[in-house]
Amino acid sequence: MEKLLTKAEVCEMLQISRATLDRIVASGELVALRVGAQVRFEKNTLLLYLGRCREVKPGASRSTAPEAPKEPARRGRPKGSRKAPPEQHYFPGMKVV
Repeated sequence: MEKLLTKAEVCEMLQISRATLDRIVASGELVALRVGAQVRFEKNTLLLYLGRCREVKPGASRSTAPEAPKEPARRGRPKGSRKAPPEQHYFPGMKVV
């Protein structure tokens, strides 16, 4: 059986904070083992996680399907979206200015 890694060792290897490691574990991206009240990590699981985190080089695409062209950004409000003027109500005894 291989040696299990502590949180401190994993944080040092990944160069991340403990809070970041806790978020990664809570999201389910990295599986942690609980040994009593302590949390440990398998080295193989950590290596698999790192393999999933690899960034794609610019110009390379993960999928073989071509990307759909993006629509140009629209500026301002859509046509016909002007607010109607508020209706004026008259109540008896009200001064009209």
